[in-house]
Amino acid sequence: MDAKAVADSNARLLASRSLLEHKRTANLWLTIEVKPTYIPSLSSLHCCGFGYNNVSSEIIFYRQPDPRSFQFLSLDPLILDISKINASGALFDAAMSPKAAQKRMKSSTSHSRLFMPSSGRTVTDDMNVTLQQINSSYKMEQAVHAKAKNFLRRRARSRSMSEAVRESAVDLSIKVRSKLAITATTLWPIIQPFATRALMVIFFYNSMWLVANDIIIGLTLKSFLINHNEYMGEVLQRYVKDYTIDSISAVLDWLTSKNEYPAGLKLNPELNPFLGQLFKWLIELWAGMTYSIDYGKCTSRQYYVANLSS
Repeated sequence: MDAKAVADSNARLLASRSLLEHKRTANLWLTIEVKPTYIPSLSSLHCCGFGYNNVSSEIIFYRQPDPRSFQFLSLDPLILDISKINASGALFDAAMSPKAAQKRMKSSTSHSRLFMPSSGRTVTDDMNVTLQQINSSYKMEQAVHAKAKNFLRRRARSRSMSEAVRESAVDLSIKVRSKLAITATTLWPIIQPFATRALMVIFFYNSMWLVANDIIIGLTLKSFLINHNEYMGEVLQRYVKDYTIDSISAVLDWLTSKNEYPAGLKLNPELNPFLGQLFKWLIELWAGMTYSIDYGKCTSRQYYVANLSS
């Protein structure tokens, strides 16, 4: 069957009398068209007999969580540590209380409500509400399939699909311990050591990385100094001479010059020459020690110790 035949068949189906009757009597009827790119789009909406065209809509694709495998979507992480809860069954007593059962009943019926004409359409950006709808989609799908098998042709003012699903909702009070709680209890002895050892494992690998990093940097610096020992010796000797000998000697010569007030400083005329000569003698002693060091003869066996010439 080609695309044109499929389009004609769909057009005849949409124009059928029974389908038009359903649109007029349904509380909510959506007409969704699947485009050639297999992307659905909302083409029309009928609510309580009134039709709305060109309605803006957003269709979200998601993978349906399977509650049979304890799958659900949540903004909060699942807390598996139930050791802090009283072991006498306080968790299950609280879940079996009438207040908790009424809350679950209200949540289940609210998920099946598609539209309320009395309150109008409500637009919400609450992600928790959206996730609740997604988590309850599996149960809703099973309930709709179960009702659709024996669902007769609807007459005017008869029960809608959503009303039938809502009336079939039963008390969700738990009579036995939850499978999820039992699973968490049995798996917690296995999961708990990983939670306690996580910090130790992180510290261990961080320490190993720091040691390896120091070794790599040390070997790299060692190879560089061995291969360029003469050049590095010359550079070190030049900087030592410029910054620790020549510059300080120039400052001392300027301060002990014949100028009585160098840079406007009033110095002691008797103490100034004495201190100047003392510091010059210390600089000459330091210069003699630095000049006696051979910076360029650092062999592969002596790259950490500088040779002192006699």
